[in-house]
Amino acid sequence: MELELWEARSETLPDTPVILLEGEVSDPEGAAARLAVLGYANRANTCRILAAPSVFGQEAPSPEQLSSKALSLKVGDEFDPQKLASRLTDQGFERGPIVQGRGQFAVRGGILDVFPWQAAQPMRLEFFDTEIESIREFDVDSQGSQRKLGKADLL
Repeated sequence: MELELWEARSETLPDTPVILLEGEVSDPEGAAARLAVLGYANRANTCRILAAPSVFGQEAPSPEQLSSKALSLKVGDEFDPQKLASRLTDQGFERGPIVQGRGQFAVRGGILDVFPWQAAQPMRLEFFDTEIESIREFDVDSQGSQRKLGKADLL
């Protein structure tokens, strides 16, 4: 993209997805991409957002709303897994036996799997009591752990 020649990071803000009658989002991937761009813009010092004219009239959370809902977790942090599960439920995440899609989480002993709305992959947080011992991405199909992460951002 030509804006890269200006050495400026730019993101494309997708349209707001339609909410269906059942409360489901018509395009979960688009919603995830939109939330990721808004989250990045909230954290970045400089960010150019590219959007179609139709996007400007659409609702979006304020930076304060994003910040109040955001949760950054790092390996070594102390966080009660049950309180984290309650917070996820309060923020609209669906608890289940396994994570299969965005907005879901599962707790099994000292492991909490979560698929944040804005993330490309779900994350597995392993706890030793209340300390986060490891954070890894995992594959939805095989449920096998993949790349290690030092931190996880949940929006």
